[in-house]
Amino acid sequence: MPRYVIIGAGAVGASLAAQFALSGIDYALFGRGAQISHIRQHGLTFQRPSETRQIDLRVFDLTDIPELTPDDVLLLTVKAQDAVSALAFWSWQSISNTTTPAAANLP
Repeated sequence: MPRYVIIGAGAVGASLAAQFALSGIDYALFGRGAQISHIRQHGLTFQRPSETRQIDLRVFDLTDIPELTPDDVLLLTVKAQDAVSALAFWSWQSISNTTTPAAANLP
């Protein structure tokens, strides 16, 4: 089973993480600064047409990255102006049991 690594904890990334959490899909949400700190401390208020829920999410700051695995799938959900730096950062992350970086191994 893959783990979805959601890169960007804004509206799109956090909503995707919340839906994955509710659906039992393995994920990790990555962000930075106050946004990720707030979600870590308070959870996410996830509003749908039929309900509003407070959801605790599996979140990581960019300074606290767990090791990537060969089964991970990277999902880029950052704003367009942040895409180049996010891709540059994540492309060179190491993957457990491999000698090549994420860009060469992960979708």
